[in-house]
Amino acid sequence: MGSLVKFLQGIGTVVALVSATNAGAATAFANQQTPTAIGTLTAGQSYSVTATGTADLCAGCSAGNLIFAPDGTPVSATGAYAGFNPSGKDYDVSIGTSAYGIGGAGKLYGALLGTFTATPTSAADYFTIGSGITLTADSDKTLYAVINDSFFPNNRGSYSVSLSLSPPASAVPEPATWAMMLVGFGAVGASMRVRKTSARIRLA
Repeated sequence: MGSLVKFLQGIGTVVALVSATNAGAATAFANQQTPTAIGTLTAGQSYSVTATGTADLCAGCSAGNLIFAPDGTPVSATGAYAGFNPSGKDYDVSIGTSAYGIGGAGKLYGALLGTFTATPTSAADYFTIGSGITLTADSDKTLYAVINDSFFPNNRGSYSVSLSLSPPASAVPEPATWAMMLVGFGAVGASMRVRKTSARIRLA
């Protein structure tokens, strides 16, 4: 009985892993200040958010290049924007130390920001997603994303954002469970072969 229980538990954990599906995906464009809806979170569930791409926050500017990765790290920062090197800043170095983006102090320029409101009203409504973050929802809500900047019309590029449901840690089978599952599958297969053989003998 114990072996059967472990076998069934193993099946359940595999089902849980397979059910860890993509909960949403969208593109956050660098020239769009209005947050983009990424997906819906369910209360009590944990999610993984990842982002890739590049955002040019001063396309065609004569002052220099200003291209970022989702975590706010400069891909190319030259001329008046060289001060963003090497790790990024939470203010526009070409203007001054208080020239924050929409995310406010402490959130890097060019970084991907998240919010749970479609119409943020203050910097406190945003949090940093960057290249990736794990979230646990305290209620049913929608995740939105936007790129941190203070002036959007001359921006180009985008970040591709994915929201995935994370399986609980208990959903990852241990090696012993995998072994028990293999034994269980083998036993089921053997049982089926024996039944087929018995059926042929009775028919004969």
